[in-house]
Amino acid sequence: MAATKKLGAESSASRGAFVEATEQLIREEGWAAVTARRVAERAGLKFQLIYYYFNSLDDLFLEVFERGVEQHLERLRAVIDAEDLPRALWAYSNDSRDNRFTLEFMAMANHKQVIREAIAKYAERIRAMQTQALERYLQGGGVEPSLPPVVTTFLMTGISRALSLESSLGIGGGHAETQALVEAWLEHLGGGG
Repeated sequence: MAATKKLGAESSASRGAFVEATEQLIREEGWAAVTARRVAERAGLKFQLIYYYFNSLDDLFLEVFERGVEQHLERLRAVIDAEDLPRALWAYSNDSRDNRFTLEFMAMANHKQVIREAIAKYAERIRAMQTQALERYLQGGGVEPSLPPVVTTFLMTGISRALSLESSLGIGGGHAETQALVEAWLEHLGGGG
């Protein structure tokens, strides 16, 4: 990912206001609603100032994304020490508070390479953290997994994402059965730790 020069003071209240306003607009109306003028209006600042702090709107989007990732990483770090790690990872994967926000960045990634690269980078990092924690947990409990831990973390994330997306669209067919299967799977993995 090409590094871009960040302008203005990192700790500036104005910079923070632009980031916060952008996040609010993305959450409320979607990324396509974000313009320099709308962000500035929401932040209560002149829109030209955005370009004092950011080279482009893409740089602003990237900073909003990275801030969200740091919040996810904080939650994941707390989960990794859970007594019943498989269930804690499943709960973490099912945390729906940021689903719409995440979906907006996934949609944005179709149009913006810098966002696509950032998503890939952080997704790999998060998957590696989950996998390493699950490997330690299973080894510590003497559990021989039927699936490699990386496949388990991939399936947890993928299933939870699919359930969440379908639920947000009003689709529920097969959800109860899938939840029951996951519960049995977690019960099997729960012998670790």
